[in-house]
Amino acid sequence: PARLLYSAANFNRSLRYLPAPNKPLLSLYAVDVARGPNGSWSVVADRTEAPNGMGFALENRIVVTSVFPETSRKMHLLRLAPFFQALREMLFSHVPNVVDSPRVVLLSPGPGDQTYFEDAYLSRYLGITLAVGEELTVRGDRLYLKTVRGLRRVHVLVRRVPDQATDPLENPTDSHLGIPGLIQVMRAGAVAVVNPPGTGIAEAPAFLPVLPSLARELLGEDLLIPSIDTRWGDPDAAESLDPSGSVIKSAFGRNLFRPYISRKLPEEELAELKQALREHPERYVVQKEMPFSTAPAWNGQSLEPRPVAIRLFVCAQGDRYHVMPGGLVRCAPRPDSLPGL
Repeated sequence: PARLLYSAANFNRSLRYLPAPNKPLLSLYAVDVARGPNGSWSVVADRTEAPNGMGFALENRIVVTSVFPETSRKMHLLRLAPFFQALREMLFSHVPNVVDSPRVVLLSPGPGDQTYFEDAYLSRYLGITLAVGEELTVRGDRLYLKTVRGLRRVHVLVRRVPDQATDPLENPTDSHLGIPGLIQVMRAGAVAVVNPPGTGIAEAPAFLPVLPSLARELLGEDLLIPSIDTRWGDPDAAESLDPSGSVIKSAFGRNLFRPYISRKLPEEELAELKQALREHPERYVVQKEMPFSTAPAWNGQSLEPRPVAIRLFVCAQGDRYHVMPGGLVRCAPRPDSLPGL
């Protein structure tokens, strides 16, 4: 629906003028999946803006194999190194062939962000430069890294900052995470950005209800893994809301407000939420609360079952896709909560 597309905060008309890429727009992708009580898997969320978690999974694997070497060998774990080698090759494949000394930079939100450890860990492991927005500058439709030896040209930028903060000249913001003029450099074709601004729109929960029809229309096939039961823009959502088993989320952004679990809301707060659904149904999605499968978790004193979801990672390389073996397990903080909420 057109109103779905134009309601999204990440929809940016100026990005239509970017040159058409000869590589997939989504070079990096992550998906959160969970298993239900009948053993079937469902997609809980897509991560297309700046997928994080790969570095944590790698660091966890290295720690576990160091602490429990015998156990790791007996389990015959698949190595993660081939995936990260493919990831590095993918990044450098965006560099023009005429460049002798390519420079790939990971643009991080900085030390104040909870993912900064991962940014630093990944950049060191991949052998690329870590930088924040203030350490990069645009000169004459070219992107440069500021160094003590002067400006150094940047050919590939791995974007880890939100879409709306990428370029304050295109999207005025009080954030200092982005690089003024970056979009113009992209229009000039002078830098490759992984993933480019605008790709974050695809992770909006409001898209989940229309994915089955989109897959049939664009790909001629059905989805291989169904999404969690989701409703968007339904004017009757308030009346059909299940007080004991619904999750209400922002339709277009994880950071706009926290998700609500209906069974945990006081009666007065639930009534206010229903009124908000009646007045602005396009701002929310209503998902059926699925009982996730559990795994033993240590609570500090004993083991207890907690709901878990798994984040899986994919990187594109040409017409192929590399899937990281395993993934990052996300555990709920309490037995009665859900992971990632």
